[in-house]
Amino acid sequence: MTLIDLDDIYSIESNSFPDPWAKVTIEDSIKKLESYALCYLNSGEIVGYLIGYGSEEAYSIYNIAIKSFYQRRGFATYLLQTVMQHHKKLYEHYLLEVRRSNIKAANLYFKLGFKIIYTRRNYYTNPLEDAVVMQFTIKNRMIEQAVEDSSKGDNS
Repeated sequence: MTLIDLDDIYSIESNSFPDPWAKVTIEDSIKKLESYALCYLNSGEIVGYLIGYGSEEAYSIYNIAIKSFYQRRGFATYLLQTVMQHHKKLYEHYLLEVRRSNIKAANLYFKLGFKIIYTRRNYYTNPLEDAVVMQFTIKNRMIEQAVEDSSKGDNS
């Protein structure tokens, strides 16, 4: 993602969230070299983006959004899996927050192996709402996959 994409990203942001980031906040995220952003292009059209940041402890996913027309087609999964694959040797933990009422997003995160670690009371505004903090841990997912694979072998 570059500053050329700012207007498209801001449009997706504004149409996706009741309390969207300011355009200057997105611009700052694009400019910061330590901030990671990824767009998915379909025939030259930006259909979604992910903005995150890696620290010593974990990679935090700050924002992910897909244009409504393209939702439920695997684009968010693609963005999340691409970021985790790209950073798998750098980070063991991936963190994100989701509005308690955003069941579609939470279900996607559960499907990818994220687990709830705690709740931030009244974190979001417009409307006031709790944030559910979720974490994906690579080692835990590898263990779960190994157990799942071994149990499939027992049934065959």
